[in-house]
Amino acid sequence: ACVAIIIGIDAYKTWLNEWRKRVNVYIALFIFCSVILAICYLVVGEPFIGVAYILCVLPAISVCVMQCLKKNEYVDNVWIMLLWLICFVILAIAYWTYGARQPTTPMVVYRIGFGLFQLLMGLLITFDISFCHRALVL
Repeated sequence: ACVAIIIGIDAYKTWLNEWRKRVNVYIALFIFCSVILAICYLVVGEPFIGVAYILCVLPAISVCVMQCLKKNEYVDNVWIMLLWLICFVILAIAYWTYGARQPTTPMVVYRIGFGLFQLLMGLLITFDISFCHRALVL
C-alpha cells in the first residue's frame, strides 16, 4: 500500500524521476516496513518469517551504504538491483517454507500465494528502478 501511495504521489508531482531519489525512497520504505513486520511476526509467534524480514534489512542497509559511497555508477546499479532481488527472494522462500509446514490447506495456499506476491513485487520494483535509470541515462 505504501508503494502505491508513493507511486500515486509521483504521478501527480514527478519528484521521483531522479534515480537516486527513487532508490532511496524505495529502500527506506522497505527497511521501515521490514522492521515493523519483523517485530510483529516475532511477537505473534512466527519467528521464521520475522527472521527473514530481519535478514532482508541487512542487504537493504548495504544498498544504502553503497548509495552514500557512490564509487562506480554502473557497478553500484547492478549490485543495488541484485541485492534488492535477494531481499525479495529471501522473503518468498521464507513464506513458501513456512507455508509448507502449516497443517491446514488454506494457510498453505495463503503463504505460498503471499510469497509469490512478494517475489513479483520485488521484480516489479527492480524493473522500475532499472528502466528508470536506463531512461535517464539515454
